[in-house]
Amino acid sequence: MVPTKAWLNTLLTGSSALVALLGSVAHIVDTHPSAITLFPMVCLTDDNHADMEYADNKPLMDSVSIKIDVYTKIDGALPTTTAIAQIIIGLLADKFFSCGQNGEVPDPTDGVRHRVLKFSRELLPSDLL
Repeated sequence: MVPTKAWLNTLLTGSSALVALLGSVAHIVDTHPSAITLFPMVCLTDDNHADMEYADNKPLMDSVSIKIDVYTKIDGALPTTTAIAQIIIGLLADKFFSCGQNGEVPDPTDGVRHRVLKFSRELLPSDLL
């Protein structure tokens, strides 16, 4: 399997535009915490990671689906989920990921906005270089 999660986390945390908008690299995590206490927050999780294209009983590529949750407070001082999503979509589009979902979902916490982004792509190990 191609180690995509670490690569994607490095892609997000290495974006000066995203880190500047969020305020700190600490606002980007590679898991989904049980409670969101830091705003804004970007959470990266694997949605699906499957082997593809076999040769000599070994997979040659992976089919990768990832989910990125974006949280922010409804506050004029914080960036919107849309502004954060636009940077993330640009970063992943540059790596040939297609965005299959981009929308706000209801969040039971008052004053919190939650946007879900889902991306997919087939990857070769050489794509991570």
